[in-house]
Amino acid sequence: YQRRVHGEKIPFYSPMGFIWCLLVLVAVVKCEQVVRVSLSRTSGGLEESVANPLGHHMPMENHHNTQYYGRLYLGPSHQVFRILFDTGSSWFWIKDSNCDGCKGKSFDCAGSPTCNYLEGFNQTIYYGHGEVSGVGIEESVSLDAAGKVVFRHKGLILQKMKDLEGFLGDGLVGLAFASRAAGLPTFLDSLRMSGVIQHRVYSLYLSDNPESDGIADAELIIGGYDKRYFAKGSTEFDFFPLVSSFAWSIRLDGVSVGDKSIPIAAKQVLIDSGTSYLSIAEDDFDGFTDIFDKILGEDTCDFEKYPYICDCNSKTPFPVLKFHIGGQTYEILPSAYVRRQKSLCILRLGKSVNPAEPRWILGDLFMRKYYTFFDAEQRRIGFAPAKDHSRRQDHIFAYIAIVSLAVALASAGFVAVVIYRSQRRDYEQGIEDAQKTLL
Repeated sequence: YQRRVHGEKIPFYSPMGFIWCLLVLVAVVKCEQVVRVSLSRTSGGLEESVANPLGHHMPMENHHNTQYYGRLYLGPSHQVFRILFDTGSSWFWIKDSNCDGCKGKSFDCAGSPTCNYLEGFNQTIYYGHGEVSGVGIEESVSLDAAGKVVFRHKGLILQKMKDLEGFLGDGLVGLAFASRAAGLPTFLDSLRMSGVIQHRVYSLYLSDNPESDGIADAELIIGGYDKRYFAKGSTEFDFFPLVSSFAWSIRLDGVSVGDKSIPIAAKQVLIDSGTSYLSIAEDDFDGFTDIFDKILGEDTCDFEKYPYICDCNSKTPFPVLKFHIGGQTYEILPSAYVRRQKSLCILRLGKSVNPAEPRWILGDLFMRKYYTFFDAEQRRIGFAPAKDHSRRQDHIFAYIAIVSLAVALASAGFVAVVIYRSQRRDYEQGIEDAQKTLL
């Protein structure tokens, strides 16, 4: 603002105007934290944009680094369900209101005008620990609470659940690229047939936050990926072709425990978000544990029963685990696969028993370090080093920036008030002098 005294312009600053400018700046910094940028790659990667407006970002809750859940909405009332998205399965199931052995939220297909039972369809699904059984249904599914993104999908409504006490979700969605679900379309197929996505692709960013009890700091991106989840200095995925007709399995060239390579019989590895840890192929288990014992010392670890427990007081540090895939080496540090509990160290390792398809399994533990892209169109998987902090930490950094700006705002506001008062005195003195001159 400017005021005139005796025809001379005197600057007159409004402290509130200055404060409003700083508030706008704070808002810009805060909003920048949630901006998502579309990506397209043409060199050695995707021929078209896969992070397009049709890609859907789904926040996922992290439960102590063991289970991650997103949300789906069923029926015309968009009833919300907490869902485990499992890359190692092609099934979709939710719990019936009369399910035997089920806990948590259930769904009433008979009470939904858009839900249909599939005549004569029933199925039992066996997991490594536990099983479920149910009948077939088809229902309207939405990716958002407002029901803007709706499609039809077929799956099971459970009538029985057994030995899955640790399962915290209301249901499960299989994200396998091909169906073993008795001819039912996969989740990706239903999305594309409904026009929700253009490409049968998705990516998983799994946050590393062992203290989290439901913080939504992980993300599933259906139909694309997000460059914000690349580690600093990383710009693209390394892609590897699938070796299975149904599963997200790729060729495993070798495994090293520390600097010692172990001979492996199982030549493939499954990338499975339904597995919390790392699973060693049964045929390779003895060779793995033998080298592990040689490095740490005999009797340091007990591999006779699960969970596998070691003495934390070993003078030799735990080794880095290395997976050799397609000319690349992917490392898992001890801090990722060893959980210390007083003087005991619990290994986040298991045994994979699958005589039909001997394979290793890299689960959530692996995907927390490597941002993973699943491409059903070109039958491949891509890995890129993931950023080394969770979204919650991003928010912490944002809040630190906001607090810093708030301090700067307060300081600037104080200075502005001082300037305002000083110029106000000059202005009033100018008026008084002008009045004296007129008199």
